[in-house]
Amino acid sequence: MVVRQYNEELAYLEKINNHCWRIKKGFQPNMRVEGVFYVNQTLEKLMLEELRNSCRPGMVGGFLPGVKQIANVAALPGIVGKSIGLPDIHSGYGFAIGNMAAFDMNDPESIVSPGGVGFDINCGVRLLRTNLFEKDVQPVKEQLAQSLFDHIPVGVGSKGIIPMNAKDLEEALEMGMDWSLREGYIWAEDKEHCEEYGRMLNADPSKVSMRAKKRGLPQLGTLGAGNHYAEIQVVDEIYDKWAACKMGIEEKGQVCVMIHSGSRGFGHQVATDALVQMEKAMKRDKIETNDRQLACARINSVEGQDYLKSMAAAANFAWVNRSSMTFLTRQAFAKQFDTTPDDLDMHVIYDVSHNIAKVEEHIVDGKQKTLLVHRKGSTRAFPPHHPLIPVDYQLTGQPVLIGGTMGTCSYVLTGTEQGMLETFGSTCHGAGRALSRAKSRRNIDYTDVLKRMEDMNIAIRVASPKLFHYPQNADVIYVSNYLVVMLLTRVDHSSLTEDVLNALKKKGIYSVLDLLRAENGLIEKHTSLTYVEIIELKKHLAKSYSAAPIKAFTYYQTVLAHSALIPTGISELDELLQGGLFTGTIYEFCGSADAGKLQFTLTILANIVRSDSKIYFVDTKGDFSAKRLKTKLERKSPQQDCLGLLSNIIVKQIEDKFQLITALFEVKRDLEAGPEAKVIFIDSLSTLFFSSNDHAENNNILNHLANILRYLAVEKNMIIIVTNLITTWVGAGFENCEETVEKVACGEYWRRVPNVRVKIEKLSNADSLQLSLSKHFNVVLNDQCTVPLSIFNS
Repeated sequence: MVVRQYNEELAYLEKINNHCWRIKKGFQPNMRVEGVFYVNQTLEKLMLEELRNSCRPGMVGGFLPGVKQIANVAALPGIVGKSIGLPDIHSGYGFAIGNMAAFDMNDPESIVSPGGVGFDINCGVRLLRTNLFEKDVQPVKEQLAQSLFDHIPVGVGSKGIIPMNAKDLEEALEMGMDWSLREGYIWAEDKEHCEEYGRMLNADPSKVSMRAKKRGLPQLGTLGAGNHYAEIQVVDEIYDKWAACKMGIEEKGQVCVMIHSGSRGFGHQVATDALVQMEKAMKRDKIETNDRQLACARINSVEGQDYLKSMAAAANFAWVNRSSMTFLTRQAFAKQFDTTPDDLDMHVIYDVSHNIAKVEEHIVDGKQKTLLVHRKGSTRAFPPHHPLIPVDYQLTGQPVLIGGTMGTCSYVLTGTEQGMLETFGSTCHGAGRALSRAKSRRNIDYTDVLKRMEDMNIAIRVASPKLFHYPQNADVIYVSNYLVVMLLTRVDHSSLTEDVLNALKKKGIYSVLDLLRAENGLIEKHTSLTYVEIIELKKHLAKSYSAAPIKAFTYYQTVLAHSALIPTGISELDELLQGGLFTGTIYEFCGSADAGKLQFTLTILANIVRSDSKIYFVDTKGDFSAKRLKTKLERKSPQQDCLGLLSNIIVKQIEDKFQLITALFEVKRDLEAGPEAKVIFIDSLSTLFFSSNDHAENNNILNHLANILRYLAVEKNMIIIVTNLITTWVGAGFENCEETVEKVACGEYWRRVPNVRVKIEKLSNADSLQLSLSKHFNVVLNDQCTVPLSIFNS
């Protein structure tokens, strides 16, 4: 490990913005890519403090600081993009927990590392909804907690009650949730709302050691210990009503159940066995790493493939495990409320994995690549319209489950296009950790935790009360950008003496949030603080640990400053679109092959470029003619420097859909470098996709296209104009049916991407075009206008 002074270490770290830091090459030896980590102010302090402590003399042993681990991962063979630390990052074995990295499957040097998955393979979270409300559960919460505790085995070494023999285990390892469905433990729709549909197809039980199988056989259907839990939760706040309703979360006060568990001792043994084999493979293949905990093997080596197959079997074990506990949870609720799980609407909202490695398609530097994505303490978060998320969530994006620390909120989020671009569609997995489990046992009395839960009116059942050290072990409890709970013991303020802290503790005031909510009179009565000191303390805490408020008018002005309305120069179209083209919007002009789409958009382009705006034109068929455009400009503005105007148009000629993605990423880099441009034209999108019948590949590229277009539109305030073909279908797939149906080319997947769609038709008199709105976010649909063809020559 490189040994430097703390100030020398900081020279390799660059703060990009308030929540993102860059780790430069050279921070650790042989870094192939840069590192990056996402933190808020509190976690930033913890990360840097951890690094500072590691620079002190005699600080050896234990895990490396999280930033060092991120950098060491950046030195692994075959890594692409960046080594990424997500917002709950903390030190772990090899990879930091919350560290994700992707490796190029087509690079023969690329590796797979068990340290990038973790020992609890496919540890994950499942969320079930119910039609119960808090008022239904509160009167029986103790009985319900006991019923769950009776049904689901918990604790270290706990054994399952799901009947299973060796043959059943072999089948479960291969089939995943298909085994649970066959045996009647789940509903068919449970599979639909689970990553990989609850089954990794490359699982091979023959690659799993007998020792792992012996450890796993008695543990199926058990919760385990550590930070695992089954929690009855109440919806406290809904930020996006529409997305929540898509998931069946309809009102505040609705009761849900969250289950957090993994592959238990089975997964741990699979990882342990693989590490032994990979250390041998590293010597044979001369693979060097900065940390021996990053033991790895080439992806295509025997050891690499054996691990991926056994890891997939462990992932299937975890899905069967959570499915078994889903069955037991439904039984517990049904027994308590004397009805059926179906009548209680106990459907699975989603099941996410946060310790896993999976083969995925991503765009890297504008090119589509097949990657092995390691996510350790990291949740997949794919955006809307991604082909790998369920149909139910195609419009919302993948549900992302972020479990909170006991006594605090958990969150249900959805994936975004920005996350896809920055983190390979990944985000954090839950509450971070400021103290190790051993330190938390020494520093936090479990009886205090029990008392606090009781004061919060929370019913608890646990195998051993001393296990409470884990859920409450963090001085800083980080759930998301919305919630940071800081314990008062970590706050540096002269008023918070030991006597004051003890007095506050007796009144159930443990955190900054508790103190800010407490009545000033109560604090004054039970502590030595004066009223003035309390006010000063609260001001300090609010300033240090609260988000800065912003007035709605200020926010509106900020949005307005980055927005623009650009007229098309065609008065009829501008009136139809309520003034012209809005920045931040994707427009599609579509029509039949002879509708004149190119001429129409070139006319718009000529009108816009006359205002001295820079424009990108992506030419898919070689139809762009600078001479024709120059003629248009000379007719419209004979006094202007037409050649100078043409220099404002940047033409990118492409031949296939992959080059399209590359070209758009080049535009993104250009915009980040500085040149002001407001419009991107993409001519004839359908041309690129009609040449291939590989629907999976087309959908994958369309997904990446949608992501980058939305990014350019929203983040860079661009106007995107795409031309597309309208196709006519006769019979709609039925025999003896002559009904014709018009569809936009590129399929249902693309149909949802544009914000505005304008259909272009030539009228029968052949001297004018009819424009009609078939999609718009702010205008009555099917509104029409007529434009004379003479505009092409004006």
